Amino acid sequence: MVKIILFLLILIGIGISISLFSTTQTSIVTQKTADFLPIEMQVGIFEDSHCGVVIHDLTDAAQVIFPDQAVFFFHDHGGMAEWLHKQQNKHQALIWVHTRDTLRLIKAQDAFFSTDDSTIMGSGYGAYEHNAPGRIRFDELLERIATKPTARKMSHRHHSKETQ
Repeated sequence: MVKIILFLLILIGIGISISLFSTTQTSIVTQKTADFLPIEMQVGIFEDSHCGVVIHDLTDAAQVIFPDQAVFFFHDHGGMAEWLHKQQNKHQALIWVHTRDTLRLIKAQDAFFSTDDSTIMGSGYGAYEHNAPGRIRFDELLERIATKPTARKMSHRHHSKETQ
């Protein structure tokens, strides 16, 4: 009887070990960086600091870096702006956004934002390095978020895939 219980405990331990080793870590919410430089993001590893969902698309990725060099990650510029609006020290942050036209991370203050792109949260705010008619600057994006009625929330179009 003792041998059977011991054998079952060993099997359970092996099963737990196998399941732990096969699970990839996807809970990086903040990291530290030197010199306010952005961190190279990878899909499936970083969590959006606004909603906690794992970032699976870098098209509209953003990073917010504070003076203590803590970095927060986002997968939609509108969600990042909503989160930033609620931060006490938002004016001390350096914001990097991924651009759709040059596929680079640039400072948000240097970017131009569309208001009607298809984005993961439905905000419509795609970042571009080059200006075009109808695009707005980052300060106007922040102003629009600050004055937006709280009843109009952005929703994740990918949640149904992840929660099934």
